[in-house]
Amino acid sequence: MADQKIYASNAGVPQPGLSPVFITLQNVSDGSDFLPLPVITEIDDGGNAGGGYKFPQPATSGDLFGVVDLDPGAVVGLADIDRYVPVDITPDDFGLTDLLDSALGSRVLDPDNNVLTYKRRDGVTTLIVFDVTKPADLSKLIGPYIDRTPQ
Repeated sequence: MADQKIYASNAGVPQPGLSPVFITLQNVSDGSDFLPLPVITEIDDGGNAGGGYKFPQPATSGDLFGVVDLDPGAVVGLADIDRYVPVDITPDDFGLTDLLDSALGSRVLDPDNNVLTYKRRDGVTTLIVFDVTKPADLSKLIGPYIDRTPQ
């Protein structure tokens, strides 16, 4: 799964060497806290200017909003405008909606037409259709035969 990224600067100058933490991360739908909070780590850029930090994309089906403190304890002394970073996380940023829909949606097999269809949770929108017809010459088949047709 992809990482979320945050850039840290001190008056516009990249700021490596911080230990950022989430102050809060909440579900937008109901305001509840999202726990456990992701751990934020510095991106290794091979000794260049720095300032990049990342955390794993939280596994959620809804939108999240939070605030990161880039300089907990004011160790570096970042101004508030640089220190506190809002974070807006939506599953669609990472294609998670399709992943969740394929896991929680429906699979419809039409044996008369040799078609397997994956639908979103709404039961209407088609995610992908597979032609599960066997090829005429199975001797040339290396692995399982699936003709993937994206929708």
